[in-house]
Amino acid sequence: MGLRHRAVQQPEIALAQRIIEKYHLSPCIDILEVARIFAEVEVVNIPFDVDGMSINLKTHGKKPKILINSSRSWKRRRFTVAHEIGHVVIPWHMGSFFDSDVENQADNEPDPYIDMEHEADRFASELLMPSDWVAAIIKNKDNMEELVNIIFNEADVSAQAATIKAINELPSGFMCAEIGHNDLVVWAGRSTGTLANAPVRGSQLNRQRLSQFVAEQWEFELSGRAYLWLKVTNTADSRVEDDGVSWREVLDLILVDLRIDTPDEIKTIKQQINGVFSYANSNCKRSGQYNVESLMASALQRFFSVDYLKGFQNHEKFMLFLRKRVADQMSKFKGD
Repeated sequence: MGLRHRAVQQPEIALAQRIIEKYHLSPCIDILEVARIFAEVEVVNIPFDVDGMSINLKTHGKKPKILINSSRSWKRRRFTVAHEIGHVVIPWHMGSFFDSDVENQADNEPDPYIDMEHEADRFASELLMPSDWVAAIIKNKDNMEELVNIIFNEADVSAQAATIKAINELPSGFMCAEIGHNDLVVWAGRSTGTLANAPVRGSQLNRQRLSQFVAEQWEFELSGRAYLWLKVTNTADSRVEDDGVSWREVLDLILVDLRIDTPDEIKTIKQQINGVFSYANSNCKRSGQYNVESLMASALQRFFSVDYLKGFQNHEKFMLFLRKRVADQMSKFKGD
């Protein structure tokens, strides 16, 4: 399996890698032993809802101290210890931190504290599951259930931590979701460069919709959690008969059927449709595999990933429209 091109590394990840190299660490690491290199460590009963604490960070004359809540599961404690080491060693993390789950906190506005929590999470993930180590597993594994299970067992981390690390290291074209009761999405993500949007947290999984652009899927349980992994298709059938009808005419017929008839409504939905297609076209060009089949696949991924065009995507002439739109785009490209 090919590996994705990695962007410039974030400093907290580079810092974790330097520690791995300096102390010759590899999974499964003795995280408490590593923590004691940098701080005093105690596993204690903390009588309120935090996973751990780090205090006296960068305080003159005082050694940092890490406190871990003994009521948490072993795998969660391991990640918390690694997270607290991040607070201790990341230079701009100062003072004290009381750490709990920040995933459910709104982060649509800048919040320096939450930003530092995410930095410590990324540090912990890299320390426990080094990217080079995960990359070597990915190279030899095409089955996502096997891949995640290896990370889960050998790194001794939680199912969610193993899943997040895997999706962050995989090449483009992968999505995953943790599925709860009644097929509700608990958490979801996608690998870098994937055009299709991952299922929305809190929404009900739409398997029929996903099947429109999925080439392969894996569904399994890990540590009492249900996971769905999807590999999106890189190519799609783009064959279309030349019946003399343009994609613009097909689009107009669809809009009539959908009773979109006022000038403002028509203008808005056409702008939305053109925007989705243009995004897919631009990303397909950047992928280095720009041909009629890959553009068709990219366009399918994008159109079936947006909620505001549901009626349009479900119309019986949608695929005819898309094939004609792709054919027209490729004829222009070849003519350039």
